[in-house]
Amino acid sequence: MSNKPELHLDVNNKKQVQTFNYALNLASLAEIDNDFLAQFWNELVSCPDIYEEFIYYAEHSEFLCKFNIEGYTIIDIMVYQIDHFKSALDKTGMSKYKNNGYYMVLMAFDTLLKMKADPAAYIFNMKHDSGTDLPEKFHNIASLDYLEE
Repeated sequence: MSNKPELHLDVNNKKQVQTFNYALNLASLAEIDNDFLAQFWNELVSCPDIYEEFIYYAEHSEFLCKFNIEGYTIIDIMVYQIDHFKSALDKTGMSKYKNNGYYMVLMAFDTLLKMKADPAAYIFNMKHDSGTDLPEKFHNIASLDYLEE
């Protein structure tokens, strides 16, 4: 018996098929496996507001930012994830993703879906863990006067 997720795709809906093909191509370029894609897709189509954001991105190669969670949009997630992604690259050797914008886009949409399901945890992290390049994160280091110039 297989634990692979069943794909929810309306093959009679031309827009949905086109959007799925875009997601499939994006996942391929991002080097993401089909199990992740199926789970991502199923969550995406079950959330009309984020699905609309994804369709807009697929058609225009830019973010719509119509949907937000307590003021946070997909772009806020991208900015937040870039700091953490760069840190993970340094720590875990994920160098194949270093210049992979496709991966970053898919992960941002995936995070937006997860954030909608559990906003408090994601908002807390975005407010309190914004990377390591902010002067206030180094409050124990006395020689950061040059940052204030």
